[in-house]
Amino acid sequence: MINSNDRVLAADLIEQLFGGQITNFEFMKRYPAPAADAAMVGIYRGLWSCWDEKRERTLTGDHSPSTTEQILAKRCVRFLRSNLEYRWPVRINDASPLLVLLRALQLRKAAERRFQREIEQARTHGDFSVWPFQNRSDYLRFGGDLADIEGSGHVNQAGQQANTIDGSV
Repeated sequence: MINSNDRVLAADLIEQLFGGQITNFEFMKRYPAPAADAAMVGIYRGLWSCWDEKRERTLTGDHSPSTTEQILAKRCVRFLRSNLEYRWPVRINDASPLLVLLRALQLRKAAERRFQREIEQARTHGDFSVWPFQNRSDYLRFGGDLADIEGSGHVNQAGQQANTIDGSV
């Protein structure tokens, strides 16, 4: 279920955070509670790796978002303003508990196999290059730029530049 008011507020907060106008703590405090709109959770989790949860700061200077992070934030804002249904699993950007455990136990081969299975399953939901949109036609219809798709993506949980929202490098 789409909550237009919360989406507008979330889009404004993302612009303020990535524009250096508010701190990460202000963003986390003011971001709307997800309620029934899966986009609110998915987008928050998708952007989570772009800021530090331990220290309050603006995303400026040494803490400025990378170009990839800025493109991702811009896509999220566009999506929130589109009023499209969010069609991705809410956990698309989270490692499953089993994957976290395998990595913690340093079972690299088992963790890699699990990661690949999770990625393949997630890919059935849409085009990662335009997440949180499901496909390029919706992304372009709501003002997306093809130049932002090529070579853009996400920073994975290890902070490495990734080519897709799935976190692969």
